[in-house]
Amino acid sequence: MIIIGSPIILPTFNFLDRGDPVDVDFDEGDFTTNGAAHDLDLSGKIPVGAYAVLLEVGIRSNTANKEIQFRKKGNSNWHNTFRVHENIINLTFFGQGWVFCDANRVIEYMASDITFSILDVTVCAWVIK
Repeated sequence: MIIIGSPIILPTFNFLDRGDPVDVDFDEGDFTTNGAAHDLDLSGKIPVGAYAVLLEVGIRSNTANKEIQFRKKGNSNWHNTFRVHENIINLTFFGQGWVFCDANRVIEYMASDITFSILDVTVCAWVIK
């Protein structure tokens, strides 16, 4: 084996499974659904030092083409987000996705301007250094 130059040392990351929660962490009563960005504080769900979180999201409404998106707090655009989109009425759509959080363990969400009959979010895992 030949090594030229300095070796690259990559940081160590730990992926931590949440385990088996007995219920969802947030439901439709915890969200403001008006098409604007809002904070979602995860500090009670993930430990200090976590910088990304795996969410499972389920949505359902009686209107098609509605969605909820999640992004890192402080980002200004909605192109690089985790999104769950409902394109058929009265059918529950699920998705799992990673979202980076800020140092305070806060992320942002934006939900369509509608009343969801189901809007459930569960923290499944996180990444910590």
